[in-house]
Amino acid sequence: MNVLIINGHPTMETSNANKAILEEVKRLLPEVEISELQALYPNYQFDIAAEQAKLVKADVIVWQFPLNWYSLPALLKKWVDDVFAFGFAYDTAYRLEGKKLLLSFTIGAPEEAYQKCPVSNFFYPHRQTANFTKMEFLDPVVSYSMHYEHGVMPKEALSVVQQKAKEHAARLVEQIKKLG
Repeated sequence: MNVLIINGHPTMETSNANKAILEEVKRLLPEVEISELQALYPNYQFDIAAEQAKLVKADVIVWQFPLNWYSLPALLKKWVDDVFAFGFAYDTAYRLEGKKLLLSFTIGAPEEAYQKCPVSNFFYPHRQTANFTKMEFLDPVVSYSMHYEHGVMPKEALSVVQQKAKEHAARLVEQIKKLG
């Protein structure tokens, strides 16, 4: 089974949680392909053919990202807009048909912050993207309270976030392994 992780974190150099998640996933599942959008396309100008070729090879596509204002970060959103093109992902061709889409994301706020509006409400656009492109939308892997204060993370808080990141990665890998 070919697994492609599209990392949509816009600033991996300052990431604690997403960086740790990806490092742990790579350790637990060394055959996974991780596409680092920020490193590959810092100017947001994607090589559409190369990105589409990666998607065609994949059986499972994971979008890894921090939730930004209840949605994808701009980098990942533009990637979807550009790469999931007419004639590739929908209409005259459905090159993603039958592939599995798995969202894996982190949230800075605690789960209690979403009591009035659960995070599952934010899945609808992504579920519809999967439906529209004839992909299977899988239950997302989500971790809360993955933040730090004012850009400075005390060592004990960093340790907690890194442990949560490892747990997140283990849940993600477990879900992927159940598919194959």
